[in-house]
Amino acid sequence: MLGIRHSSCLVYVTVICLSVASSGGAAAQDDAAGDLLKEYQSSLERHLKLKGMVPLHGGGVNYRVGDFWDPTMTHLLERTDYCFPKLTSEMRSAKDELPALHYSKEAAAGFMFGLKRLFSSSASGEYSHAVTVTFQDLVEEVVSEGDLRRALSQELCPTIVSILNKEKLTANTPVGVVVGRIYRGKRKISIVYTDAAKAVARAEEITALAGGVPVTVEVSGELKNARSIVMEDKEAVPLGFAPAFVPVRVGGINMGSGDQKLPEYAWRTFDPVENPSQAAILIELAGAVQSKWQWDAR
Repeated sequence: MLGIRHSSCLVYVTVICLSVASSGGAAAQDDAAGDLLKEYQSSLERHLKLKGMVPLHGGGVNYRVGDFWDPTMTHLLERTDYCFPKLTSEMRSAKDELPALHYSKEAAAGFMFGLKRLFSSSASGEYSHAVTVTFQDLVEEVVSEGDLRRALSQELCPTIVSILNKEKLTANTPVGVVVGRIYRGKRKISIVYTDAAKAVARAEEITALAGGVPVTVEVSGELKNARSIVMEDKEAVPLGFAPAFVPVRVGGINMGSGDQKLPEYAWRTFDPVENPSQAAILIELAGAVQSKWQWDAR
């Protein structure tokens, strides 16, 4: 696990820099896939930052409230049922709506559902059509700080104890994310083709490519007149998350005359409404998630 490194930069930035340097990050991905990732990320980010949340993509990872992840949300450090064995979360129906996304290439569907074979077969531009992505059955899974405290197994997870106690970080402190909220929903993608015959033929191909993936593929309307395919998640997938706690700078200032104290950080409850300066942490975490994004080998 990565620990804090004292410097002038923020804690998550330090960890992100180390992670990207060791892996190559998103730069190793196909340019076309990277462009779709940026477009998807920025579209969701504009909406979710108003809710104090960070976008997720891929849809296949079973994130849960109370899990302890590294800042890139790719390495699960501790499971919620291990550290918080009696934790119960609440599902709340989202009162808002995510805006629809629009693309001009069928490859966007392959990207959304992690279907590399579908993306590769259509990214060349042969299948350039109107693609619309909408989000349905939106819910927010939440847990209170009090729930986390009461459910925590202090003997099994001492690292989480220091986070909930809002202790200062040391040089060996693992820096990670205790998930406090998760935004879930179903992605529904409509692909419009030039004629019904192409839609039916392509639906058969996409159904075969999507084998084993929890997504439905249907031709819209009567077969002889249909010109569109609809792909939809069978179950709600994670679309965004918020940390329960974040590392915040609490000390260490330049005293002048060359006398400079090292920056000091401590864990604090994540509340960007009461503490607007914490909003910058969302940008850091979004960058971390994007830096470690990888294609599923499907």
